[in-house]
Amino acid sequence: MKKLGCMLMAMLMAVAVSGCSDNKEASKDKETTKKVTLILDYLPNTNHTGFYVAKDKGYFKEEGLDVDIIEPGDDATSATLVAANKGEFGVSYQEDVTYARTAEVPRPSGRTFSPWPPACT
Repeated sequence: MKKLGCMLMAMLMAVAVSGCSDNKEASKDKETTKKVTLILDYLPNTNHTGFYVAKDKGYFKEEGLDVDIIEPGDDATSATLVAANKGEFGVSYQEDVTYARTAEVPRPSGRTFSPWPPACT
């Protein structure tokens, strides 16, 4: 049941991200497809299932998004990479976002999809 909840939360994020388009007919046209990069918080794992399902099933494309999903690498976090304009969206954990805000990293925004840390689930 917890896996299903995690997958549904990831899908909710995918739908929220894809809601940026206000004209579904125009967004289906190749000329209006917007290329965006989603930076994961670590290596792909079950927490990211919804992103890969949405990409595989074409849900992002239906909403006019061409989503590139990348890993942050060993020396960077998704927050610092988004701040450096390496991607539009990043998956992270609360502590990383808090650190980025206190360090005045540009564009550190957060959206919580779970009311408690993953270690508690």
